[in-house]
Amino acid sequence: MPQSPIQSHTNSLTHRGLPGEILNFTISSTHTESVLACQSTCTSNTKCKSYAWRDVSPQNDFPNCELFSVKWDLKPNGEDLVIKSLVSGIWYSDRWPGDGSEVCYLETAAGVRLRGYGSGAHK
Repeated sequence: MPQSPIQSHTNSLTHRGLPGEILNFTISSTHTESVLACQSTCTSNTKCKSYAWRDVSPQNDFPNCELFSVKWDLKPNGEDLVIKSLVSGIWYSDRWPGDGSEVCYLETAAGVRLRGYGSGAHK
């Protein structure tokens, strides 16, 4: 099984969970090779407000990148669109994180990093 390039904790940039009502806001699903490619797919789509990505085997062309027309942490009627799960392999990120930055993930010499978390290179 491939190593996930996502850190194993949640924070304001990304959230591990299971899809709930957010599926009602799906724009598209596609296969991408990395979380950076999924992030780029979202930022190049003007309707995309958030995205979900899961690591899959490179031989699998399973759609592992989903784009949504709402922010994943939106709570219409007070209910979460994403169900919190510490064991889920699906990571939700907003197109524009709440801290004013433009991306959640960055490519570094050490590998992909979750922006704002300098320890632990992702592979």
